[in-house]
Amino acid sequence: MPRAIDKKKQTSREAILSAAEAAFAERGFSGARVDDIAESSGFNKTLIFRHFGDKLGLYSEVLKRVDEAIGSLQGRNFAPLLQTENLASNPRKFRLLLKAIAETTFDYMVEHPRTLKILNWEAAEGWRTFARIVTQFPTDELKRMEDVFRHAWRAGLLRSDFHPLIQISLVSKICLSYLASVPLYHLLVSEEDLGDEKSLTHAKRFVVDAIVHGLVRQD
Repeated sequence: MPRAIDKKKQTSREAILSAAEAAFAERGFSGARVDDIAESSGFNKTLIFRHFGDKLGLYSEVLKRVDEAIGSLQGRNFAPLLQTENLASNPRKFRLLLKAIAETTFDYMVEHPRTLKILNWEAAEGWRTFARIVTQFPTDELKRMEDVFRHAWRAGLLRSDFHPLIQISLVSKICLSYLASVPLYHLLVSEEDLGDEKSLTHAKRFVVDAIVHGLVRQD
C-alpha cells in the first residue's frame, strides 16, 4: 500500500510541475497564477501547497527539475572530458569540452522551449526571482568548471582573463540568445524556415564555432 501511495504522490507531483512549467513559460513567475496551475494539472491548490509550500517553492522545483535534466545530459555528454588529465592545458581537448557544453545546451533548449521561455522571463525581469532561490542549487560542477577555465587561462588557451564564471555562463547565454531570437531573424530572412531541423543544425554549428573560436586562442 505505501508503494501505491508513493507512486500516486509522484504522479501528482509530476503533473503539477508540468502544468507549472507551462504557466511560468507563458506568463513568467509574476504573471503565473496558482489557480490556473491547479486547474490545468487537475489537482487543487491545497495539494499544490502541501507539495511545494507556495508559488516560489513550486517555481524552484520546476527549475530544479530542469537543472537535474541538464546535469544528467552533462554527465553523459561531457563529464568524462572533465576527468581527462591535463584537460586545461590540452588545446584540442579543451576545445572539445567547450564544443560539448555548447552543443548540449543548444540541443536541450531546442527540445525544451518552455525552459527557454522561462529563462527569457527571468532575464527580462532582471533575475529577481531566481536571486531568491539561487542558493538552493548545487554549485560543485560550476566550481569545477571555474577551476578548469582558470587553469586554461594560465596555460594560454583562453583569449581573456575575464571572470571564468561569466565566460562559462556566456557559453549557454549565446545559445539561448540565438534560439530566443529566431522569430526576429525570420523577419530578416523570411524566405527561410529557421526553425526546421536542417536550419537549426546549421545554426548550431555556427553558434558553437563562434563560441569556441571566440573564447579560445587559435594559435
